[in-house]
Amino acid sequence: MVLTSVSDETYRARAYALGAELFWLETSSSEEIHLLQDCIESLLSQHSNEGFRGMQSKSLVDIIQFECLSHSSSRLRNFHGGLEGSIWLEDGNIIDAQTRENFR
Repeated sequence: MVLTSVSDETYRARAYALGAELFWLETSSSEEIHLLQDCIESLLSQHSNEGFRGMQSKSLVDIIQFECLSHSSSRLRNFHGGLEGSIWLEDGNIIDAQTRENFR
């Protein structure tokens, strides 16, 4: 689910392409907030036994693009075998990246 204040059809289409099942524009209307809660409850009841879904089939490049399009400030951590990598984003821009061996 994507909850955003960005009213942009490209952003909406990209969110759905990345596996979002609901795209909702932020609101302060109590009626719309209750409708949003109903939608969330409906989504949760549909997939209650399935676990996390959507992003697992997306490549790291897709996830980075989604984060950049949404102007996120975050750290993406990626694990593969004994390797670990991190990518830092600020306001949708990649500002640093690092890899290191993960000694377990």
